[in-house]
Amino acid sequence: MTWCGIALAVIVVLAFLYSYETDEHGAAQLYSARYADIADISIEYATEWMEDSMITVTAIDERIFLLVVCNDQGGDRKFFGSLYDTWKAAVRAVP
Repeated sequence: MTWCGIALAVIVVLAFLYSYETDEHGAAQLYSARYADIADISIEYATEWMEDSMITVTAIDERIFLLVVCNDQGGDRKFFGSLYDTWKAAVRAVP
């Protein structure tokens, strides 16, 4: 999937967050974490219209992966808000 010029897909399935991108050789690089295993999610919002915002996901085991999101029509803010709420709900649900 190409979104704002970046080959990236983010898939939210039940309790997991998956992201993949293609490397310089065209091979898919997969990143994933259970929501309950995520220590932090933060975003650096784009400052220009044609830039993408960057979401940083840090797992409890200190693995880090990025999600690149388009800022078109506030989509980055909507996506981050939903992602953050889903993560917090999953963390609260863990006994």
